[in-house]
Amino acid sequence: MDFLPQTNDSLLVRTAAANRDEWMDLVSTVRAKNADGFRAYVRFVDDDRWHGATAEDLRSAIPDSDDGASVLFVADDVTLTTAGYPVMVIDLQEGRPAFRCVGADLWSVDNNLNLSNMDWEEFADDVDDHGVYTAAYQSPPADRSPSVARQIAMWPDQVAARRRLGEDFAAPRPVEHFVHFRWRRSADAAAADLRARGFAVDIGRRGLQLILTATRTETLTDASVAAFLTEVVDIVEARKGDYDGWGASVEVGGA
Repeated sequence: MDFLPQTNDSLLVRTAAANRDEWMDLVSTVRAKNADGFRAYVRFVDDDRWHGATAEDLRSAIPDSDDGASVLFVADDVTLTTAGYPVMVIDLQEGRPAFRCVGADLWSVDNNLNLSNMDWEEFADDVDDHGVYTAAYQSPPADRSPSVARQIAMWPDQVAARRRLGEDFAAPRPVEHFVHFRWRRSADAAAADLRARGFAVDIGRRGLQLILTATRTETLTDASVAAFLTEVVDIVEARKGDYDGWGASVEVGGA
């Protein structure tokens, strides 16, 4: 029997086989902080084995743990074909009926249920006529970086080219990010932030510009690409850097 990853964070599992672009946009939406600094703390699961899985299949695949999350999130066909990306929320404690939550407000369900700040019914009883929860208080959305959107838009072409070369997208490999800075103080601050997230960082100079290179081992699943792009771009642009793209080797399956 296959099991889902064991983690203290909530899982967000993709069960829809299609809609890759929408899945990546959902990952970016969930991964990004809102204007008040809140975000969901989830681990994204993008694995063909779970395409078409039911809620009961997924419940049965949760490893036994006293420290696991109390909820499971699912991105099914409805999620990825509906405005707002209404993610299915599954109760792992008492098996109560599922409800849905728009992707941008998943942080509220994740944070409050896993910390026992709110009860299940406070969310489940507050859904709209379509069974979807939207936070009553709408904090202003954080502006999504055009750099993230641009990089994600280019990813499908990379997928096609890598697939022709026999790419194993789930294989870990170093991923390099390239960022331009004008001021050394800004580059040093970004470097410190990135190192705290597990990146190896080098800063060089090209003419009048500083070039920061940040490297960390990643997989290249759709979810991981969207997640690391959001993470890195948020960090460097907060320090006034100009994100210039990323690169990674092709890892051939079975090699």
